[in-house]
Amino acid sequence: MNQNRQMRGFIAIPLTEADRQQLQLAVTQIKKQLSADEQQQVRWVPPENYHMTLYFLGNGLSEARIQRIQKGMKAWLQAGWTSFEVEPIRLEAFPSAQRPRHWVVRLENVTPLQALSQRVLKGVEALGFPIPRQTFIPHITVAHFKKGGLLTEAQRAIKSMSAIKVQQVCLFKSELKPSGAVYKPLYCVPSTNLHATDVIVPKAAVDECKE
Repeated sequence: MNQNRQMRGFIAIPLTEADRQQLQLAVTQIKKQLSADEQQQVRWVPPENYHMTLYFLGNGLSEARIQRIQKGMKAWLQAGWTSFEVEPIRLEAFPSAQRPRHWVVRLENVTPLQALSQRVLKGVEALGFPIPRQTFIPHITVAHFKKGGLLTEAQRAIKSMSAIKVQQVCLFKSELKPSGAVYKPLYCVPSTNLHATDVIVPKAAVDECKE
């Protein structure tokens, strides 16, 4: 494979279309509360990019490594897991109000999500990837702060959202473009109780790498 075509990727949980729409509506309501100065400090994530990251794989992923990750995901996750839901509770600065880099939706009822994360971490570690020292904090990124940005309110409640469904774990390709990042699912492992018509069917990872 051409070295210039190596991939940047991550493993994450995609949102359903219904959950993307309800999160987009909640974010729109938050936007209306911001001052003009605050709006200038924020770069919003497009709704199609909403997801819950489980592991960032990094840059320079070769075709062979992508194939190992895909094969590994099948082994780690097809032993059986059922869909579950997590509760969105608030929008807050991340990693902290003192050092804001992103604006994220924090989640509750995340014990099953943490268990799923542990499966993925053990799997990628077996493939030679480093394990992060930070504690896994489940969240969905909805905005990035520009350098030096700091909102007057670091935390805002989300009042009108219902539970978010966790139904699939996917390997994503990340393409960095001048307009922002574009994420493409390459391979997904659905929960055992997900209806076949709801499964994301991405192009094969190897085909994506050869483009």
